[in-house]
Amino acid sequence: MSKPRISFLSQDELKAIHNASLQVLKKTGIKSLGELAHQKVKEILATHKPTPLPEDVDREIFCILQRAEAEFDL
Repeated sequence: MSKPRISFLSQDELKAIHNASLQVLKKTGIKSLGELAHQKVKEILATHKPTPLPEDVDREIFCILQRAEAEFDL
């Protein structure tokens, strides 16, 4: 059994591969992972409806904020 060969790419080679990959994505219309993530974030922000806090929790947060405003003269 022979040992596996290991080769390392230089930074320039890695950059060239990355740039070529981006060009292929642009030409084919396929979105990059960054573009897909950005699209998903925009979708979530536009459609998310948070569950309201229970009334007692909301009241407690309000009291904490009032005490902080009084303490720090806000």
